[in-house]
Amino acid sequence: MVLHGHLLLSIYIASLFQLLEAETVRHVFLENRQLCENVEDRIIQHIVHCIESHGRYVQYLKLLLTFVHSDGRSLRKVQQSVMVEVSPRLQFPYPSRRHWIVTYQFSLDTRGSLECC
Repeated sequence: MVLHGHLLLSIYIASLFQLLEAETVRHVFLENRQLCENVEDRIIQHIVHCIESHGRYVQYLKLLLTFVHSDGRSLRKVQQSVMVEVSPRLQFPYPSRRHWIVTYQFSLDTRGSLECC
């Protein structure tokens, strides 16, 4: 939980959750199932807010995908938390497993791109 405290502190100190910071946070959580399972709703809310404010940049989407899919397995609890935030705000339908795979493939296809979707 100490890491989450520092993560929240860095999120709220920074005026904007920049794309490079999103990439850094993604690498901290990447393939770390225990961290992904314990990600706080406030972090997810902040990332969704960044998507809402700044656009659907690949880095933000890849970060959300990292939270919901770790070590080759989907994390249902985290998926549900993300969808609770994303659905009403961005009006996406509840995604199936196929939707997450398509989103992941999209992120791979656009790797390195800083353009907004």
